Amino acid sequence: MRVQLEQVERSTGHHDERLDSIKIPEGFEYLFDVYMKLRRSQALTYSDLVSYQHITGKEFDAFEVDALFAMDSAMEAYLEERMKPQEA
Repeated sequence: MRVQLEQVERSTGHHDERLDSIKIPEGFEYLFDVYMKLRRSQALTYSDLVSYQHITGKEFDAFEVDALFAMDSAMEAYLEERMKPQEA
């Protein structure tokens, strides 16, 4: 999605605020990609990671597992904040 938003910004000059909210450290784009594949309408679980590893053959190290759950916590906080009623 980021690539698409950046392309729209280059071609139209319109800056989407979502570009400001996602800052992935260089070299860790693959982990964000994995997270987006795993993310559903509910919180990430260890079962999700085990199933992904079983299907893809990719094994996560402890850092990657912690990073995936940190991303999920950030997503949950973001979604919770968006659900709060706006004050007038």
